[in-house]
Amino acid sequence: QIPGTKDYINNFLTIDYLTENTDRHYGNFGFIRNINTLKFISPAPIFDNGTSLWNNCLDSEIGEWQSCMPFKKNHREQIKLVTSFNISEQSLKKCERIIKNELSKSPLLSPHRIDKISKYVGNRARLLENIISKVNTLSR
Repeated sequence: QIPGTKDYINNFLTIDYLTENTDRHYGNFGFIRNINTLKFISPAPIFDNGTSLWNNCLDSEIGEWQSCMPFKKNHREQIKLVTSFNISEQSLKKCERIIKNELSKSPLLSPHRIDKISKYVGNRARLLENIISKVNTLSR
């Protein structure tokens, strides 16, 4: 067993849900191994989020649930696989503002697109707060 694997999968599924990353296939997450013994050490840092934030979508498609990988057909179904959430309510409340601030640094994105993406990440964050609340209520 690789230490930290369960938390790692929970974390990338949560991030992918928030950002609508559609390309988390089996080659887009991995593990670090000792090069001499080949013993697994830990999960690798989360990488390859290039299909996040509706980057391949028209403005009119931003906010829609896209098909995703690797475990379920969309993030509404995939988030149900998460067994524990390592994200605070405070962090979720900051998501919309952080996304807007970061995307605003790009001269390639229109203000309309930035506003729309930020709004939908904020919506996802609020949905995730509700999901976490339900999970916490059930686990008591």
